[in-house]
Amino acid sequence: VCAAGDVADVAPARLRLMVTTSMALPADVRDAALREVQQIWRREGVAIVLAEAGDAPATTPLMRVLIVSAAGASARRDAHHWPVAELLEDGHGQPMAIASMAAARRVVAAAGLADAPSALAHRQIGVVLGRAIAHEVGHHLLNTAGHARHGLMRARIDASDFADLRDGGF
Repeated sequence: VCAAGDVADVAPARLRLMVTTSMALPADVRDAALREVQQIWRREGVAIVLAEAGDAPATTPLMRVLIVSAAGASARRDAHHWPVAELLEDGHGQPMAIASMAAARRVVAAAGLADAPSALAHRQIGVVLGRAIAHEVGHHLLNTAGHARHGLMRARIDASDFADLRDGGF
């Protein structure tokens, strides 16, 4: 029990992400995506730690993330539905998020931002990928397929909101 005004010294929850990317994914897009995931979950008290392939087994839970260049099979689109990632299980029953760079590019284009300079476009694509991955991390951490009406865990996100570099809705 903390006295009034004291701050409890509580370690944040931790989740390790083992990230594998397509060779076609620019490093700055990957970095922007992972920064976005970490920032979103840091605000919620969850530390996202990047795991390397050679790391020794750890007690911190692990989730695999695969970022591919092509669109996924569920590339259904309408004005408010932009599937960029999905959560599956790998062959060992472990959680694995698969995110599509092509789908993130479609979101950026639909938001009217396709003509941005390369560095800005890469950041926008990375932010979209990061938000999609963070959403799938949410499904895993919350152990639910359900969605919220607002924020990160909503089911449908307008393209301009999805690609907005401000973090207000997430």
